[in-house]
Amino acid sequence: ALDGRHLNESFTVDIPFEQGYGPYRPDLVMEVPKDELREVGEIWLGMELEMYMDEDVREFQLPETADEFVDGLNLDDDDESDGIYTIKEIKKDTVVVDGNHPFAGKDLTFDVTVVAIDQPSFTELETGYPDREEDFDHFDDGFDGADGEDFDDNNHNRRWR
Repeated sequence: ALDGRHLNESFTVDIPFEQGYGPYRPDLVMEVPKDELREVGEIWLGMELEMYMDEDVREFQLPETADEFVDGLNLDDDDESDGIYTIKEIKKDTVVVDGNHPFAGKDLTFDVTVVAIDQPSFTELETGYPDREEDFDHFDDGFDGADGEDFDDNNHNRRWR
């Protein structure tokens, strides 16, 4: 969608779910005994947990880093049982968890403005993926991320490379 675009150009991109986060998969929704989450501690609706399967043993834990969270999303993974699961329902003795990405099964629309054009690095040309940068402070998206005070539910501006 960015190919051939110019600096300061604005446009809209529609992405069907098949090309985005894929279809919603009911097989990634499961009900687990609360005992399996004992090591996690306090649980709540919307909590995100990382699940590992080793043969017949299933283990839940909190992702330790943002990279671990992103790497754990159930997207085109060979072992589809491992990944990030969101607590959807808490029952008396069990918890319903969902391993689908929040945007699975949803068509996406992006309003895009080209704010910078950089030459790709050698590794970006070789891999087809952007290099990871730790510091994106040169983009001001109006969200400081520290306490959420600047977040506006009606203005979801984000900067993507």
